Order: sequence, then C-alpha cells, then structure tokens
Amino acid sequence: LLITIPASFYEGANQGQLDVSSFDINVKEGFGDDEDYWYPLDEVEVEFDVENKGNWDIKDVEVKVCLLDTRTGDCVMDEDDMDLSDDKFDLDEDDDEQTVLLTFTLDPKDLSEDSTKYELYVSAIGEIDDSDSAYDNQETGESRSETIEIRTDENFIVIEDFEFSETVQCGAEVTLSADVW
Repeated sequence: LLITIPASFYEGANQGQLDVSSFDINVKEGFGDDEDYWYPLDEVEVEFDVENKGNWDIKDVEVKVCLLDTRTGDCVMDEDDMDLSDDKFDLDEDDDEQTVLLTFTLDPKDLSEDSTKYELYVSAIGEIDDSDSAYDNQETGESRSETIEIRTDENFIVIEDFEFSETVQCGAEVTLSADVW
C-alpha cells in the first residue's frame, strides 16, 4: 500500500503573498504535551496568524484545516469539526494580519489505533482585490503544517462528562454516569 502525502494542503499560487505563521499549540484539557504529542479526548487550542505580506488587498480570506492521518492519508477532522474564531475576513495590503484561534477535541472515534503520526494542516485562501494588479480577482493562498503524534496505544482510561445527583444522604445508593474511553 503506497500513500502519497501532499507537500502542502493548499497548492495554488500565492501571488498575494499570504503568510500563515506563529503556530502556538496548547493542550487546554487533557494529558498531551502541547506540540509533541496528544491523547484522545485532549482539547487542543492552536493560535496562528494570517498575514498579508504583499502589495494588494486580499478579500474573503478563508481558513481551511485538516488533521491528516499520515498512515491512511485520510483527513480525520477538518474545519467543520473544529471551532475557528475567524474563518472569513479581509486583509489590507502591507502587513495587515489576523490572529485566528482554532480549538477542537480529539474524538477517539475519529482516530485509528494503528496510527500515531498525524499532520495538522492550516491553509488561508483568499482573492486578490486590487484593480491595479495583473492578478486582480485571482485566488491566492498558503498552507502550513505541524507534525504531531497522537498516542492511542498506551494503557490508560479516560473518564469525562460525569453526571450524578448533587445531594445524597448517608447510606443511599448513588448512580453515576460518565463517558469512558
């Protein structure tokens, strides 16, 4: 089985000189180690900047995301499965930038026990908006990726979403419910 992993998530031209940079990855809840490895059910937050380094305005910049399982070549999560603080915006020429916050929880159902290597791809794609440019109304964009290990082969149990009665009398039976992975 041969799987070809794309060199980048967005492969079009970048005449508008969009730049995706300054990845800051944090595990907000869970047991992962920020940029090194994550576990199922970790809540991950990724902050990054999208900057216009070119000489033309760029309109309708859209952020696309893919958590790629490098073993299978499947995008196991995308921007529809995640929360983006800004997913459509305009950037003026010369160093205008937008900081975007991406948050998501790693659902164990989306992950394969046989895979530990993943790539988080982030793309910013917009349209050049400058009548003085030879590239007016043309698409422009850039991608960035980070390699991440998602550990699914370690022996441990994760319990979350506890539900139980807040008031209980001594000697009474208590019913707990929780999600266990």
